[in-house]
Amino acid sequence: MPRASRARSAIGARWSRTPPSTRSPSRCRPTCSPRSRGRPAVVDFGFPELPSWRRAKEILDSGALGRLRHVLVTWNVENRATRLRLENWKTHGGHGGGLLGNLVSHCFYYLEWYCGPIAGLSARIFPLPDGGADGSVALAVAFASGAAGSLQVSCASFLGSGHRIEFYGEDGTLALCNPTTDYMRGFELSHARRADLGLQRVALEDIRADQFPDSRIAPATRLIRRLIDACENGGTPAPGLAEGYRVQYLIDAAQRAHASGRWLEVAPPQGEGGG
Repeated sequence: MPRASRARSAIGARWSRTPPSTRSPSRCRPTCSPRSRGRPAVVDFGFPELPSWRRAKEILDSGALGRLRHVLVTWNVENRATRLRLENWKTHGGHGGGLLGNLVSHCFYYLEWYCGPIAGLSARIFPLPDGGADGSVALAVAFASGAAGSLQVSCASFLGSGHRIEFYGEDGTLALCNPTTDYMRGFELSHARRADLGLQRVALEDIRADQFPDSRIAPATRLIRRLIDACENGGTPAPGLAEGYRVQYLIDAAQRAHASGRWLEVAPPQGEGGG
């Protein structure tokens, strides 16, 4: 569903008291409020629902890497919209999507989930040589913790290297790698301390995600269960509208950084010194 249609759907759900579940942040602007009048909502940032990603979070939070120094994200795939030369929101940023809305939105969410607030960024969006569709994006980010990050994302990489996130700390390295064409299934987690000779595969006990024919079902199911629980028992499920609002704010900052060619400072999320 195009971003504009999702925004209209979310507004309709808001006033009809229907709890919304959206696939990505709606095209709100930082001048609007991320609140949902007390009604629960979730945004489909599915990667952190995967067992390998949650185990990576546990390792990071345990301090096994020491102080984080920098993070590297590479995501090189050829998506269907680009392969078929489709003209839609997934290929054009002007439609509320493009690479920033379609793929980098997930990166912004999971980078802050793993590493804390982003405090500044620069961005460069590269169109395909034969048209105006987005081809690749390069970003540099600074985290409030002092760690650095870099992202290189492409939706036009035939037989691309896949999706990889590397965390480098003072005392170790952690890597999530999926070389397959499946967005959700195929991630392997590796970890190394200074005493190790190389990265060692981390065993994962939960393999339930492989029971579904579509790898997106398992993470989406976890999010929907969280939403239903909030509807029945109260509470604010995450990721919700506040997280979606934050990601849209970062997307807008990246667009401004690209347009200006300058490094931009980024305000912290609301509730963390940002009002």
